[in-house]
Amino acid sequence: MTDVLIRRCTVRVVRRGGWSWGAEPDALLDAVRRWLPSLLGAELESALVGHATQEIAAPITLRVPLPVSALFTSAPPLAADPAGVRTIASGAQDAVRAALRKAVLAHFGSHDRQAAEVANIVPVEPLPALPVPAGESGTGPLPVLVAWLRAGQIHFRLDAFTTAALHAWHDRVLDEPGAPGAAPLPSGEAVEQLIRQARSALSSPADLDPDPGRATVMARLIVIAALESAAPEAALHPAVRATLDRLLPNAPGAGTLARQHAVPDEATAAPDAGASPGRAGEPRAAPRTAPGSRGREAEWRVNSVLPLLLLGPLARIGWLDAAAAALDAAEASESLPLLGVALAHKVLSPPGRGWLRTPGDALAAASAALLPEAPPGAALHDLARAAADHLPGLNAVIGDSLCEGHRAGTPLLLIQAMPGLLLCDLDGLFPIAVATYVAGLTATLRRLLHDIVLVAGQAATPGVLAALDALGVRFVTEAPPCRGEAWRRLPRRERAGLELWTNDAHVGHSNLANTLPDAAELAGASWQAIVLDRPAITPGAARDFEAALGLAASLALGSMAWELWRERETVVPDLALARFADLDGFVRADAAFVTVSLPLGRRFFDLRDHGFLADVHRVPWFGDRVLRFESG
Repeated sequence: MTDVLIRRCTVRVVRRGGWSWGAEPDALLDAVRRWLPSLLGAELESALVGHATQEIAAPITLRVPLPVSALFTSAPPLAADPAGVRTIASGAQDAVRAALRKAVLAHFGSHDRQAAEVANIVPVEPLPALPVPAGESGTGPLPVLVAWLRAGQIHFRLDAFTTAALHAWHDRVLDEPGAPGAAPLPSGEAVEQLIRQARSALSSPADLDPDPGRATVMARLIVIAALESAAPEAALHPAVRATLDRLLPNAPGAGTLARQHAVPDEATAAPDAGASPGRAGEPRAAPRTAPGSRGREAEWRVNSVLPLLLLGPLARIGWLDAAAAALDAAEASESLPLLGVALAHKVLSPPGRGWLRTPGDALAAASAALLPEAPPGAALHDLARAAADHLPGLNAVIGDSLCEGHRAGTPLLLIQAMPGLLLCDLDGLFPIAVATYVAGLTATLRRLLHDIVLVAGQAATPGVLAALDALGVRFVTEAPPCRGEAWRRLPRRERAGLELWTNDAHVGHSNLANTLPDAAELAGASWQAIVLDRPAITPGAARDFEAALGLAASLALGSMAWELWRERETVVPDLALARFADLDGFVRADAAFVTVSLPLGRRFFDLRDHGFLADVHRVPWFGDRVLRFESG
């Protein structure tokens, strides 16, 4: 070891018995100050051999009981030697040295055991760091858009996209090489009719977004998804692209059509039965083997399988597919395993000092992505930057799913939370959407206008209440009206001293006075535990990235809590976090499966009986492997 840095060292000398420190009370402390630094440095360097570049973050306490007479080499315990300098006796040095070595080895004992387990892992070969071909996995932008179209979700979700994300998805869809069509090419008349219908919906693109091309790109994506749904690969055919460009031209400078393909004229074009509908002049890309499909079996013993339990609920609502499509559009598919690691960080133990993770948690996060070791922090920062433009679209998948499952007549809850405002469903306190201002919640609130929004006191600023009122949202809040606000006071019966105000003339007496404060406290504590206490990367580095992962983790955790315990207690997402965070197990990966072995017990049977141990298909960073759970 080349350097030992001690950030803080406190020496406390306690005298037992006697009435005096003697004639020179400072002699002992002066001697210790001269002698202790060099001894600690030398002994730490010796004790930490084999632990290079390690940090001892927790305090180490040494207790060395010695009589004062044993501290100095000279006979009088507190008399100065002729040179005026005290020398610590060798017996005292040996006692401190032994206590220090024992404490250091005890501190690193658990680390050594976990390091030995990591060293014995046989990694998956090749490592699953390459992207899975979108056409093979069904997680590229085009299959995701088709799935959204068939489910009636495409308008809400695309509307949440940033303009940059819309263009990225559009460019990636038209750049896909595709495969020979499984259905005949639709007639030119059918294609034209579909495009005209989409164009007629764009009454004034400039009124919808400051970017005049945004609405056009949205319409083109919807048309392409409709064509793909009706006739697979039709949208990628040159003749269809030519018609699309003629009737619904892309905005100048959008990027895709600047790279024009050599397409035949629409009137004379006909599909070539023997040709691939990929890019002109390019051979069709051969499907790549799924990452790790020929690899040896690997096994991890992890202190928490909760990161893998999140994947089932997220796969069922399509969040994993959308995340894979977003990174594909961002040309960052190689970062998919890192997304698994970042998501795992949301449900593992809070890191020390906001960044220092235990070896056990680092191993659990790595195993959730089938990596032999945790990736460096810089790689996670690169992932956050690559995903930045696509986060609103991923958040829309969460919000759309929760709006679909919302029980009509149940109030919503609006609280103040990082990065601004958090909208929750009162049932289960699921976070539905997060935004800096009310404008970012507009699309979600308009879908749920029939329900009352409970606005917690900290979130009830005049600007927030005015914006809600302008949207036609009916709200109830703890905050009294300011000058110019005409809110009506509700009857005060439930809780003494608490007054509620509303902008709706028909809201009557209810138990909202009891509900609002308690629900706001629980929702805020849950968001704090998942998003702030458990940062995916360095705290404060990427607030929107943290919030997006927090929404995803909260949905999965909230689903567990809601299904398992809603009939017997008030549930909130971090309830599942508290009860399943220490559920350990084994993770084993081979060519076909990622198998998670859980200990038998009440938690195993609860999860199994409520469907949370069902097989999970198409986890993007698992390649073609199926995630399955078993008892072991």
